[in-house]
Amino acid sequence: MKRIVVHQKTVEASLAPTHQFIRYFLNLLTLVFLLLALVFIGAMLTSCKDKKEDKGGNSNPPTQNNAPIPRQPRDSLIDPNAPPPKRNPDGTIGLYEGNEQVERKAEGYAHSAQSEGITNVLSAQNEGMTRSQNNEDWMLVLVNADNPLPDNYSPKLKSLSNGLKFDERAIDHLNAMLSEMRSQGLSPVVCSAYRTVEYQRTLFNHKVSQLTAAGLTQTQAENEARRHIAYPGTSEHNLGLAVDIVSVEYQLLDDNQANTAEAKWLLENCAEYGFILRYPKDKESVTGVKYEPWHFRYIGVTAAREIMDDGLCLEEYLNGQK
Repeated sequence: MKRIVVHQKTVEASLAPTHQFIRYFLNLLTLVFLLLALVFIGAMLTSCKDKKEDKGGNSNPPTQNNAPIPRQPRDSLIDPNAPPPKRNPDGTIGLYEGNEQVERKAEGYAHSAQSEGITNVLSAQNEGMTRSQNNEDWMLVLVNADNPLPDNYSPKLKSLSNGLKFDERAIDHLNAMLSEMRSQGLSPVVCSAYRTVEYQRTLFNHKVSQLTAAGLTQTQAENEARRHIAYPGTSEHNLGLAVDIVSVEYQLLDDNQANTAEAKWLLENCAEYGFILRYPKDKESVTGVKYEPWHFRYIGVTAAREIMDDGLCLEEYLNGQK
């Protein structure tokens, strides 16, 4: 009997390390399962949070180079809590949006221009607008809702002193005009010049997204967006010959800009440098664009003098040349 007991104790002693290893392995396995469960629960909570945010929508506008994208205000409704003016990547100055406060660029058309029979002076416009640099037709290109720029249009540009870009063939005329204004004690600010079609498309698509989020159908949203933002390729800023000039003392793009000393000087003298007020107050039915006392377009001295002296708009001038 003693021999049997001794043998049993010997066996139990030899199995003790094995039992300890099994307990250790089970404890480790339990810990691993607990960690996996915690990771899974965390992932589920994060996913639910993201879905909730997506469902609520993102009210922040897209950005370009981390800068806010402006929209165009209606009339002169400006949010008093808006940040002070800043320069945007496309060259526009400030007027950052709240819910209804935006950069006013009334190049969108409430209706198509009612200028039946008006065609672009460049019949080759949709074939790449290939013309001689010495041909003055480049100055008289008509760009609007009925005459969009071709997709491959890319003007040669030079930079103004503030970094904005303008057609290299006309930039000297613009600089001369600005220099003369400053020599007379005025303080003009070029707040927008050349704008890429790509950036114009970003602005337009953002507006459409806002309208569809508000309940409009895609078609309704696109039609409404055109009333506030020019469709890509139909903005004169895409051409490189248009510039927005405001007073340093008043940088809002609304009708009150016409009351500034800078706007009054430009109205009287811009033609001498080849510029016209592109969207006069009494020509909205022809241009399809609301009155913009800040928007000037280079077309050459001869044509500019005739248009400004006779009280015409570019559409009427080109139509009269036929």
